[in-house]
Amino acid sequence: MTFGPSWSTDLVPLPEFKDSPIISRKHNLMYCPVGKVASSFFTRLVLAIDNPGPLTSPLDIPIEDAGRARCQNLKSLGSKSNMVAFLRQSTKVVFGRNPFSRIYSAYIDKLFSPNPFYWTYWGEKALNLTRHQKAGNLVHQTLHKHDVHLRQVYDECHMCELVYDVIGTLETMAEDLDYILGHLNISSSFQHEPSYSLASKMDIVYDSVQSTFSWKTDIARCISLDQMGIRMWRKLQIRGVIDSSIRYPFRSGQIDNLHSSEFIKACKQAILIQALVEAYKTVSRHDLVVVGNIYKDDFRVFGYNPKPADIFEKQIKNTGS
Repeated sequence: MTFGPSWSTDLVPLPEFKDSPIISRKHNLMYCPVGKVASSFFTRLVLAIDNPGPLTSPLDIPIEDAGRARCQNLKSLGSKSNMVAFLRQSTKVVFGRNPFSRIYSAYIDKLFSPNPFYWTYWGEKALNLTRHQKAGNLVHQTLHKHDVHLRQVYDECHMCELVYDVIGTLETMAEDLDYILGHLNISSSFQHEPSYSLASKMDIVYDSVQSTFSWKTDIARCISLDQMGIRMWRKLQIRGVIDSSIRYPFRSGQIDNLHSSEFIKACKQAILIQALVEAYKTVSRHDLVVVGNIYKDDFRVFGYNPKPADIFEKQIKNTGS
């Protein structure tokens, strides 16, 4: 995270943003949203800090209720003089992300994961390019100029013209968020609560699964529903939500009549298993065996494995015990 001095409009004209930055008049905050750089989370954060009362987790706001249209933006101030006055006295924030990671995230989210709109929107562009050149050129030929998910943060947020007070990164978001909210005299304790990690992962699950299931009819025209489910599961593994060692839980054909809530339940179970495994990584093999002996009758009577592979094997790999 870096910090910049206050901005002066005496030096440069008011930038012409493609998408007007989000603002909070209540806290004199301006945030420049950028696709694939946690913009949905930050939009919800601005909505949350503008609500009366103490700040609760932005994840408490359903993602479908957190479109940018719900926030105030710079253009809503009306005249240029009002916008200039606000920028002069506000805390201006922008976040970046490693471009390689950002491009990969866009690919996973928009092309690998079932997404009929982007299969058409980006896919047709890619097919047209293959007639003359490799489809891999799509990003540097067109998308980095025209698509909100891939335009440069530097250009999108006019960082040459506007000096930001806080420049954070997605990779250090927790620390940067602590600083920003502390600067605004707002508690950021929500992101340090034990339940926040699970809530943030489940938020990604809900968004991914609900939207994909709503497109089942269109997706089935391109790939099987089994492939749809496998790709969703793999997407969540790539994003670190589900451990890569946890197998896809559904049989062939089972997803055809499956409700989204059942898929979400399976994802949550996988996340909880992952948390359990993580917790036992620090326990020695000797202590695991002792626990197995203490509860041997419970393991036997109820049919549980006293040496589950996901705990014992992971523990051995990570501790060398």
